[in-house]
Amino acid sequence: MVVVERLQRATEMPRPPSSKRSTRSVPPNVLALAALPSLGVTSAQMLIDVGIKDEATLRAMGPGACFRSLRFHFGRRVSTNFIYALECAIRGIGWKMLEPARKAALREVAKRIVLELEG
Repeated sequence: MVVVERLQRATEMPRPPSSKRSTRSVPPNVLALAALPSLGVTSAQMLIDVGIKDEATLRAMGPGACFRSLRFHFGRRVSTNFIYALECAIRGIGWKMLEPARKAALREVAKRIVLELEG
C-alpha cells in the first residue's frame, strides 16, 4: 500500500527539470551563446574568454577562426569536437545533422590549425 501511495504522489507532482549547474549566477551573454545548438555554458564561457562575446561575432569569425582562438588559449582542452560544435551553433543545427563531408572538411581544418599552433 505504501509503495502505491508513493507512486501516485510521484506521478501527481512532477519535479522541476534538474541541471548540473544553476544558471542563476551565469551572465546573460553566456546564456545566449549556450542556448545555441551544440554549445553549453562551459563552451560559451570559453568563447567569451577568447573575445567571442555573441552570436554575431561567432558567425562573422566562422568555425575555423573561433577554433584557432580557442585552441591557442586553452590548448588541448579544445578538441576537434569543438569545431563541429561551432559549425552546428552557427548553422543552428544539432550535431547529428552535420553532414559527413562537412565534418571531414572541418576535421582537416582543425588538424591544420593544431599543426600550425603546436608544430
